[in-house]
Amino acid sequence: MEQRLGFVVDLAKCLGCRSCEWACYNNHSWETPFRYLREFYQQDKGKLIYLKYSYGCNHCEEPECIKACPEKSYYKKQNGIVLHDITKCSGCGDCIRACPFGAPQYNSSLGIVDKCDLCVSRLEQDLDPYCVEICPVNAIKVVDFKKIREENFSKECVGFTSIELTRPAIRFKKMDSQRQILIIKDKEAR
Repeated sequence: MEQRLGFVVDLAKCLGCRSCEWACYNNHSWETPFRYLREFYQQDKGKLIYLKYSYGCNHCEEPECIKACPEKSYYKKQNGIVLHDITKCSGCGDCIRACPFGAPQYNSSLGIVDKCDLCVSRLEQDLDPYCVEICPVNAIKVVDFKKIREENFSKECVGFTSIELTRPAIRFKKMDSQRQILIIKDKEAR
C-alpha cells in the first residue's frame, strides 16, 4: 500500500521551546534551520490568544516549488516527500518566491537553495526526523495520512494559509475547548 507521509502538530502540547528548530539546524549543514517555530496572536471571543507551532516544509500534494523551479531540481517521491537536488540548483530563488510557506531556504555562502527533506534518510532507517525525535512533549509527529482518521485533525489553524493552492501534508490535532490555547489577555479586563 502506497504511503502519504506528512506532519501532525499537536497545538495543545507545543511549548515553544524551539528544540525542533535547533535539532534541524544542528543536524543539517545549512545557514538557517529548515524547521522553525511560528508564533501568532489572534482575537477570539474577546480574548487575545497566543498560538505556537513547529513549521517547515509541508511536502504538499501540489508543490509550488516543483512548478516554479526552472532547473527541475525538485521532485516528489511516491510517499509524498518533496525532495530537492541541490546539484541541479542555480540559486535563482524562484522556489522561494513560489512557496507560500517559506520552506525553501537560500544559503548565501553556497549560492543555492535547499529545504526540509523530512529527514528521508532517517525514515529509511526507521528513525524519526530530528525535529520529531527531539521534541520533549511529542508535539510533532510524522504520520501516514492513509492510516489516520482525518476527522480527528484539522487542515487549518491560525496563520496557516494557502492550503487550497498546494494542499500541504500537515494536520493539526484538534483540541478540546478546555486545553485550546493559552489565554494571554482578557479584553474585558481592561
